[in-house]
Amino acid sequence: MDIAKSSIGVFISKIGIAAVGFIGTLIAARIAGATALGIYFLFYAVFHLTSLFTDLGVSGAGGKRVSEEKERGNFLTATLISKIILFSLVAIILILFKGKIVDYIGNEDVFPFLLLVLFLEVVRTSLRSGLIGEKKVARSSFLGVIQNGGRVLTWAILLFLGFGVMALVSGLFIGLLLSVIVGFFILSINFKKPQLRHFKSIFSFSKYSWIGSLRGPIVGWMDSLVLGFFVLPKFVGYYEVCWSLAGIFLFVGDAIGMSLFPNFSSLASRGKISKLEDILEEALIFSGIIVIPGIIGAVILGTSILNIYGKEFSIGYIVLVVLVSSKFFQSYEVVFSNVINGLDRPDLMFKVNSVLISLNITLNIFLIYVFGWIGASFASLVSLIIASGMSFNYAQELITVNFPRKEIGFEFFSVALMGFFVYVFNSLLFPLNVFEILILVGSGGIIYFSCLFFLSERIKNIVIRVSKNLI
Repeated sequence: MDIAKSSIGVFISKIGIAAVGFIGTLIAARIAGATALGIYFLFYAVFHLTSLFTDLGVSGAGGKRVSEEKERGNFLTATLISKIILFSLVAIILILFKGKIVDYIGNEDVFPFLLLVLFLEVVRTSLRSGLIGEKKVARSSFLGVIQNGGRVLTWAILLFLGFGVMALVSGLFIGLLLSVIVGFFILSINFKKPQLRHFKSIFSFSKYSWIGSLRGPIVGWMDSLVLGFFVLPKFVGYYEVCWSLAGIFLFVGDAIGMSLFPNFSSLASRGKISKLEDILEEALIFSGIIVIPGIIGAVILGTSILNIYGKEFSIGYIVLVVLVSSKFFQSYEVVFSNVINGLDRPDLMFKVNSVLISLNITLNIFLIYVFGWIGASFASLVSLIIASGMSFNYAQELITVNFPRKEIGFEFFSVALMGFFVYVFNSLLFPLNVFEILILVGSGGIIYFSCLFFLSERIKNIVIRVSKNLI
């Protein structure tokens, strides 16, 4: 099954990204410290916020039109040109407000890099739209491995040379540059001169999907942006370490969602709705298969894991548990969202994203002001619970959603057994070192999946089938 292959390819890429990212954040935390890490994450948050306005739904619309397999080169070129025009306008505004931006980040030297990485992001996301439209979803995710590998390698070299925050920012630039270069090589589509109708077609989709382009950066970085106004940079550093750890557990749902979009778009355009519904049911079985044990793991092992970054990072235990819990809802929401977009209903996703974004912004400001930096994690949790419910209801209106309750029930039962084992040994060995954490996580994973395969013949057969197709 192409979707299974794409999903596994994306998942493997994301494991690589997570591994490299973990090493990079660990190096930065150990050498540069929480304050320098916090300044970098504020820079990164500003970068992501401004990147919203260089996209405005154009990337999603371009990927949609390319996936329809007609005039791909024209649509891809129209996508890139549209984003370059938006970048030019954003760059002018950034230069005009340079002083306020520098004051917020806390470092004047990083500002030129903001413009450089924004331009590279414009090119990278345009190439990614083309690759996703070509159904090269796994390869598009591989660009993330290249980007993070270049970033972390640069960090390792420059941090040891004592460049501090500039090492972190330079790493982001080098990583993006490498991903753009590789992206040009693996893209098969040739750029062709677009006509006015190509721009109009992209606009007809992006006029609804533009708010969807806001959701990723806002859900991912609004908390850090608001934290920057209320707390010291070191707390931003603590929070982002917890966020990066929690993000690991979204990999399966995110991989499935990315793979569903171009394939659902193709199936829907050919009227194969029943096939689409069958694929969705299988996708839902695996959406939460990693995040469910992840929640139990965070509850039991969270403090020990955070201690790896340094004793001071253990202050983020509650934040880590809440953020991992939010990924449970997001793992299903991202699947339903890609289904709705694949069925060419950006108007419905406009409603979901409007609620998600407005709620996330409002709750972040209120909860951080009232409860401090911990409030940001609860803002993410509440907004994602509501968004997942909305996207599920809209998907049900479009197609028949057969929710695999039995298989998901087996997942919860299996994780209960795993949790008991991990809790007992954690109690005996606490505090844990890195080696003991890895042994306990690996053993818990074996217990979880062994129990799951024993209980569910369906899950076992799907895994066997997909494995045979991959060999």
